[in-house]
Amino acid sequence: MNFFRRALFASLILLALAGLWLRLRNPGLIIHGQSAFRWLALAALSCLGLRLLMMVVEAASKKLPWTRLLIPSVILMEGLGLAWSGGVSPGWQHLRILTAVILEAALLGFALRIWRRRQHDSTRLPEDELALPISALLPPVAARLVALELVMLGGALRFISGGHRRPDPEGHGYTKRCVLRSLLLALPVLLLADLVALEFLLQNWPKLRWFVHLGDAYAILWFTGLWASFRARPHQVSESSVVLHHGILGRLELRRDQILEIAPPPAFKDDWARLADNRKVIQLQAPGPPLLDLRLSEPLRPLGVLGLRKPKSRVRIAVDDPGAFIMALDLGRQ
Repeated sequence: MNFFRRALFASLILLALAGLWLRLRNPGLIIHGQSAFRWLALAALSCLGLRLLMMVVEAASKKLPWTRLLIPSVILMEGLGLAWSGGVSPGWQHLRILTAVILEAALLGFALRIWRRRQHDSTRLPEDELALPISALLPPVAARLVALELVMLGGALRFISGGHRRPDPEGHGYTKRCVLRSLLLALPVLLLADLVALEFLLQNWPKLRWFVHLGDAYAILWFTGLWASFRARPHQVSESSVVLHHGILGRLELRRDQILEIAPPPAFKDDWARLADNRKVIQLQAPGPPLLDLRLSEPLRPLGVLGLRKPKSRVRIAVDDPGAFIMALDLGRQ
């Protein structure tokens, strides 16, 4: 089963590359009276259909929840409707749209139902709470990415609507000299220049212009949400544990006695040496504030965007006041 799953995934990648090559070299190619793009789309949809059949078998054997079939079913129905839009009756198109709407409504309703019935744990991160119900509809990695995106955008909207006036939580922050702060302050000026330039350069492509404008708005929300997560998640030092953060992008929990040594990062002779050293370190650093390297008694696995990462025995963090952070750890050891 794993072999066929990998083969289908590889086939989809090859079909996507073939479509890109065709788009660049011969976009008007016709094969047997039909556009080559349509044949590629039907081949990709065939792979998706086979994958959906495999998921049905896995769900029947209780290896997979039936709800995981909803999203592939929606994509398959939408894809078939687009691929056959020129050769079928309007009734079939209406049925396709109705089926897709029903499946999407069922998907959303199921997610909301699970979310409301759950007993929320205040000690868990919001993205972990959201990922649990979403994982009934998507693979675990995809569910975590969707949850992170929702938390990021929700944090941005909350920050814009008054959250920036709230005091930061207690802890050791890393935002006073953060480069992202300067970038957010410069965004209004950059946005104005971008709007003027796009209106002039893309005046003959209104759809592309609106697409780029929406992309700009999304990027602003994303960076705002990232900044809000930096402020909301400082490093925490308690009597027995330490929690290190890189906003919503990274987190590491460890016991205080697992920290053997704290020092500034070593000096590197060039960028290649720095990059080589970065591969050996857990990166929890925001650009701008001073950095500290923590040497651990054993390799630990941090929590990243895609879940748990490889274990490493060194951590590099950013902190506004390194002296206060080191003192907090030293005082806790006495």
